[in-house]
Amino acid sequence: MFFPLVFTLISLFASISQTDSSGILYYNSLSENASTLSVTESLSENGNVNLSKNLYQSSIVIGETPISDEIESTTKEHSGFEVKFQFAPEIEGLKLDISEAKTSSISYGKFRSEPLFQETSPSVSDTTHAKSTTILYQSDEFWKRLRGEVAAALQLKTPEGRESSEIEVLDPNHLHETHYDHIKCLTPHLIEAMNSDHPIAAEVLQMFEKASSVELQNTEFYFSPSGKFRFQFTRTGTNAVPLDDTNASGIPDYVELAAVYADSSYNYMVNTLGFRDFVLPLSPYRIEFRRLATGTYGFTQISAGTTFIVVHSTFLGFSTNDDPDGEQLGALKVTIAHEIKHAIQYATSQWLGNTGTVAWIEMDATLMEEIVFDPVNDYYNYLTGCSGFGINRRCSIFSDPGVSTPVRYQHITWSLYYVERNDIRFWVDVWDDISTNPQGSIMTSVIEQNLNKRSLDFDEEFTRNHLWHYASGENYIPGYGFEEAAFYPTPVSLVRPAVIDSLFELPSLINVRAARYIELEEISNLAGSFSAEVNFTSGTIGVGILAHLRDGSIVEHIQTSFSSTDNGFLRVVAPFDWNEIDEVAIVFTNPRNTSQEVKYTLLAIQVPEVVTLLSNYPNPFNSRTTLEFTLPGPMPVEINVYDVQGRLVRTLLKDNLLAGFYTVPFNAIGLASGVYIYTLNAGSSIHTGKMMLIK
Repeated sequence: MFFPLVFTLISLFASISQTDSSGILYYNSLSENASTLSVTESLSENGNVNLSKNLYQSSIVIGETPISDEIESTTKEHSGFEVKFQFAPEIEGLKLDISEAKTSSISYGKFRSEPLFQETSPSVSDTTHAKSTTILYQSDEFWKRLRGEVAAALQLKTPEGRESSEIEVLDPNHLHETHYDHIKCLTPHLIEAMNSDHPIAAEVLQMFEKASSVELQNTEFYFSPSGKFRFQFTRTGTNAVPLDDTNASGIPDYVELAAVYADSSYNYMVNTLGFRDFVLPLSPYRIEFRRLATGTYGFTQISAGTTFIVVHSTFLGFSTNDDPDGEQLGALKVTIAHEIKHAIQYATSQWLGNTGTVAWIEMDATLMEEIVFDPVNDYYNYLTGCSGFGINRRCSIFSDPGVSTPVRYQHITWSLYYVERNDIRFWVDVWDDISTNPQGSIMTSVIEQNLNKRSLDFDEEFTRNHLWHYASGENYIPGYGFEEAAFYPTPVSLVRPAVIDSLFELPSLINVRAARYIELEEISNLAGSFSAEVNFTSGTIGVGILAHLRDGSIVEHIQTSFSSTDNGFLRVVAPFDWNEIDEVAIVFTNPRNTSQEVKYTLLAIQVPEVVTLLSNYPNPFNSRTTLEFTLPGPMPVEINVYDVQGRLVRTLLKDNLLAGFYTVPFNAIGLASGVYIYTLNAGSSIHTGKMMLIK
């Protein structure tokens, strides 16, 4: 049992005078071992609590109602309840908005003995009325790391203690000593900084401005064939593009090809598919080449009410891809498609609200790389491995299906499923709906609405999405799942024996919008209908079964259940028997917004290890009786009935059967009363029994 320690009592509304004009409170880092923050609200009857920008916690509970970190603006209109944020040790931030509360107090505590906040945390006890106040927790370490990643990517340096006005352009040969992971696209870092009032966020924005304001030496301009794009490049200095000019046009091939790629991306995404046009009338869209760090492909930046794109000037030394024109041009192609989709997003929603959070927009932009330039397959680089720790852990679905969707580049295949299951216009419709309410749209809700328009169920499609992921790599099934499933990694799954009538618990919670994959083994001695009982603690459960049957067919079976209507119980019955199965896997999914525990029990008939013939029933009988037998494996089977003189009166069965439990009916119409002998010839064994017919 845990006991919360309350450290600080704060009146949100008096705190406005102690913070900046936006009413935001800043806190230092959580203790390294802190795992839970308990926030108790006491509001007037009309008080509202809005959860906003909760990008880093794994789950939120309001009273008894869990909700997702995805929900950007959820209102609770009750006078007393508790909000709990479940944190991993690496938690980096939270933001809690309190609006229209006339009498309000907030208490911070945690279920550990270490201090939750440092001594510098403000403490206020007055209660006054104010329209709105925001509590923001984002650790300094989060912003220092983000600032370091941006500096490394832009090849700037920001030594500790240096004023942001003193940011300097860094010689690429003398990067600062601190190591930061390479970031493929810097657009999410820009969005993080735009949406925060943290002091270091302003410095990050200044870094972007500084990098883009440095003039290219001997700048030249080139317009794409359509006239829609104006490219800025240089042939000299650090930012120089490759100088090859095979057609002797006077323009480097690299620039000419980039222009072609931009035109083709625009034509397909805007003119053909109907995504929002981001190019202003009579104003060619700006794309420039700059020397970014190796591994940083580019970014999209806001300027004067629109955006412009920065692309790496060479793409030398980048990750491999499959482009037939070479890896350098493959990287150039997918970067232009990726950043153009960011420009479309901004024109559609200004990156506002839930649909503008970095994970969703990066998944979306990475998806368009595959849609526009299918042969390149640069996204294969993000389908294996994990990075980060705790709730900041980023993995592909193949590496860990238990990590919540969305995850930037790594979960592109989650988005790709809806394209291959429907078509690319599915996402066009999603973004059209987002454009009508950018600030208030919730991505999963908009996805669900568009699935419903196509007579598809969100929970079922979420579960099938994970079945497709399971059927990849070594689990590839021709004709099932992703078009390129054979080239994807083999997903991580648990291998468990198919022990019947035993309660199994999944090793950990299934996170929101996540799954667990189970492969069953030792199934050869099971018979009867394939069925299972599933218990889950809250929300929604999806169970997907993928079976290879002995006749060579593949069977997919999906069932879903809501805890509110089914009391956390789901009985799964598949349309096949255990003895028909060659291989089988179960996917447990959590499509909704509550982490949950899942337990399951497999139901089957345990087949004996030898041929067994049971007594017929009823016995004695009047006209009709039933014979039962079991087979430990596949074999030829014949059942005959004889009278007491040894004459054959009926052949009830003659077939090749699989292992399992069998029943055979016997109708004695036309036979006289008396004793009859029945025999079971199974493989090399013979078994007999007696039955009495009474009329």
